[in-house]
Amino acid sequence: MSFNQGGLRNPEHQGNPGADEETHLFRDEFDEVLVDFIRLDGSMDDANQAEIDFLGFSVGRLQDAEIEQIYSSGSAAQIRQVLSHRQPMDYSISLQLDMIGSGNRVVPVLGRARFVRRLGQIYLRLVKVRMGEVGERWHELQTSVALLESIIENAKEAHWAIEFIEPVDILQSRDDVIRQIFEHQSIWRMCNATMARMYGLPEGSRFKENSVRLYWPRSEENEKFVGSIIDASFSIDNALSVDRRHDGSTLYIHNDVRADIEDGRLLRIWGNVRDVTPEKEAQGRVAEVVETYGRMFDALPDAAILLASSGAILRRNRAFADSIRNAEAVERAIQRRIENLKPPPHWSRVSVVRPGGNGPRSVELYMTAVRGPEAETWILAVIREPPDRALVRRRPTAGKRP
Repeated sequence: MSFNQGGLRNPEHQGNPGADEETHLFRDEFDEVLVDFIRLDGSMDDANQAEIDFLGFSVGRLQDAEIEQIYSSGSAAQIRQVLSHRQPMDYSISLQLDMIGSGNRVVPVLGRARFVRRLGQIYLRLVKVRMGEVGERWHELQTSVALLESIIENAKEAHWAIEFIEPVDILQSRDDVIRQIFEHQSIWRMCNATMARMYGLPEGSRFKENSVRLYWPRSEENEKFVGSIIDASFSIDNALSVDRRHDGSTLYIHNDVRADIEDGRLLRIWGNVRDVTPEKEAQGRVAEVVETYGRMFDALPDAAILLASSGAILRRNRAFADSIRNAEAVERAIQRRIENLKPPPHWSRVSVVRPGGNGPRSVELYMTAVRGPEAETWILAVIREPPDRALVRRRPTAGKRP
């Protein structure tokens, strides 16, 4: 049959002059209905005039065209799936489709698909109505969502969102809100590719396939992390959490966190993260070194103090606390000496006068520069008090033999 001979006609009214007005009303009623017949191989067989006019195509453009020429790729895939799983002829399927008009404009439509017999052949008949302003708005929203998803997925920063299937009642006590956040059912709503790489997920794996607790376990550190979010009214930057990589190793994370809250119910938390594991591990190593040297420092038999290049006292050893009298006066004297003095490269000996019980006394001071963390210059000062001459007894002179 020729293309478009099967347009919407009402054969009951043909040849009936008394039905002219009714026929006109019938046609007006269906002017907005778009109809096409699709062969089982996915090619166009026929379309009504309303569809041809609406798409702005010539008849020749649609004749025997593949459905991909007038439907978007996603919509054409839906139609081909229907064609490959043919249903009984009394069964209709609802579809939301995007048609492609002249100038490649996208037109959203709602359709009903049904297999029909026509001139001895089986076709898929698609009857559609335009979604109008609502459809255009829906299409804009779809486009915006797709754009945002693409931006997030391809961002260099790691982004995430956790959605609570059981909303959290944030009007309860702080401890109970923390409990709910860890115990209520939740899912990964969104995690981008950068996030997956940071956590070492295998190629092709997705956060959504795994429990939230697998990578973000409940722990003392993470309860403290959630508490800081609550204290900041669910808007915080650089909050530290201790997470797990896919292989089970520890991951230290700085989080910028925001939340969606409605009527006192926490629906989701979301944000971005930065891996600070190297920095935290370096800090841990420095802390271990400082602790080790601190024990060695305390074990020195001489009184000693450690100062920053500014003169600020960083640490006193036990011998200093136990043996130096008028310690504050000694410390002030040392600070005055290094205030405008570059630390000497080697040990040097100076005398520091300090008040004593019987007038000013001096101590022997040895100073040297040492290297602290981050290449900072520190000053090590060792203090020795000369023996109290008043307590030193002179040995008696031996008499001559008679």
